[in-house]
Amino acid sequence: MKRNVVIVVIAVLLIGIAIVSNASKETLPQEVAAKAGFLAPNIKLKTIDNREYNFDHANLQRPVLINFWASWCGPCEEEAPALAGLHEKYKDKVDFLAVNATSWEFQGRDKVTAFVETYNWKMPVLLDEEGTAIKSYNVIGIPITVLVSQNGVIDYIFQGIFDPEELDRRLAKL
Repeated sequence: MKRNVVIVVIAVLLIGIAIVSNASKETLPQEVAAKAGFLAPNIKLKTIDNREYNFDHANLQRPVLINFWASWCGPCEEEAPALAGLHEKYKDKVDFLAVNATSWEFQGRDKVTAFVETYNWKMPVLLDEEGTAIKSYNVIGIPITVLVSQNGVIDYIFQGIFDPEELDRRLAKL
């Protein structure tokens, strides 16, 4: 009798542990879309220093900030110093990607390089020469800043210039 009670207690404990561990597992979305709550579209582009860069939502080591910009964009210039400062603050916790809308650049690649140097960006600068990333993220105007959690899901999208304080708060939570 005592043995049966012990077996029942152990079984109940094991079932309880299984329920709690399964309840705490996050269910990830399966669909890729440029919207909050969906898996972020993958990006494979060359960097400004001509290296291959592959952003893959399934293989992230930490959260990612993706900023779409162009050298001729006034709001992009306005937010560039704040982006550099936030990168410096969070570079050990969040990966930053600056995706240049190269297919929209009408001032030439020299202006892109000058922009990056002017604002002392140390983050990877990707060149979207064919507009593939712009299409994948449904970019119709810039700047746009996309926050992606470590599990590859888009957390938030800033359309237009971001508020540095709000972006700072959101980065701290990722």
